[in-house]
Amino acid sequence: MMNQKRYDISALSILAHSVLNDGGSEYARNKAIISQFFRSSCAVEYKEEVRLILIDSLYSTNVAAKRLFGIGDIAEKLRRTFANDAGLKKNASQWIESGFDDGSPLYDLFAEDYGIDKSGEVGKGAYSLLSKYLYFATDYAFPIYDALGAKHYYLAKKKNVLNFQARFRILQEIMRKYGVDSFDSLDNFFWLYGKISAGSLSLVLNKAKYIELMRNAGERSIADIVNAIRTRKDATALRAIIGAALYEFIQKTALMGKE
Repeated sequence: MMNQKRYDISALSILAHSVLNDGGSEYARNKAIISQFFRSSCAVEYKEEVRLILIDSLYSTNVAAKRLFGIGDIAEKLRRTFANDAGLKKNASQWIESGFDDGSPLYDLFAEDYGIDKSGEVGKGAYSLLSKYLYFATDYAFPIYDALGAKHYYLAKKKNVLNFQARFRILQEIMRKYGVDSFDSLDNFFWLYGKISAGSLSLVLNKAKYIELMRNAGERSIADIVNAIRTRKDATALRAIIGAALYEFIQKTALMGKE
């Protein structure tokens, strides 16, 4: 488990939130696009399908690509279970407060399988897509089930699990232990750390900054660039391109997972 005295998870979560939401990143752009379809003024027909397709595409959850009829099944389940967005939001808030117990209709939403495969066999759960739908429906107050971020829960918790209920509880426990102010910030921390560890900054920056960074990089990979920042080589040039907040996050997380 991470040395709590050495790493301030709360401060790093706030910093990650700033990197992703305040610097004009592609992440922030995608978030803004999807958010428009969750406003009360949104009156598009089949709004559940439209929202799910947008999230599935921009967040690469790949439900539409990997199973037949999955999006439609989820949309119908949402309409049958909740009369409106207000009801969904209220149930989500209550489920969080209960510690994600079994008695909520949201538990049933997550526990169900959706779609079929090409042979007609029943599909599987849609934890990631559903959690992101609820994230937007609750004004970013619901935890995201994300494979990239979850790979790094070990930084703050000894174990990781695949079950949606247990994973949400782990995030809730981490929030309380380290004093993180929101699921949104904590998700931003794990996701950003995961992207950097995977050598990917395409969603962390906008198009112009990414092109400038790669031109500056020459033959170097993203991993090489991250290492240069952590060892303070070419510090001035790289800091000017990627921004002070991302530069600081990369430096402050340099030794995480290596101790």
